[in-house]
Amino acid sequence: NKIKELEKGKNPNHNQLVRWIMNKEKHADKLSKIATQYFMSQRLKPVEDEKSEAFMNYIKQLTLLHQITVYSMKAKQTLDVSHVETLRTLISDFEKLYLKEDIKQ
Repeated sequence: NKIKELEKGKNPNHNQLVRWIMNKEKHADKLSKIATQYFMSQRLKPVEDEKSEAFMNYIKQLTLLHQITVYSMKAKQTLDVSHVETLRTLISDFEKLYLKEDIKQ
């Protein structure tokens, strides 16, 4: 929102705009890295039994991590704050599922 405000001002401070945009992109990259390099490659272990509850949780976790990666990319590419809100929900859902708490389906 601050980026949008500064952009629309009479004399926008381009240096500040660049700093805020770079910071926004850095956060999005960091979130994608945590989702892929930490959780997908290190923390989640494949489950062989496709009929087990553990397998279903594994699939749900992978799906949420993929969605987190997609929405972090969208948040990086645009100024649409709805992507940030979606990310917050996805991260909360993943956290609950990862820590084996109930989430809304």
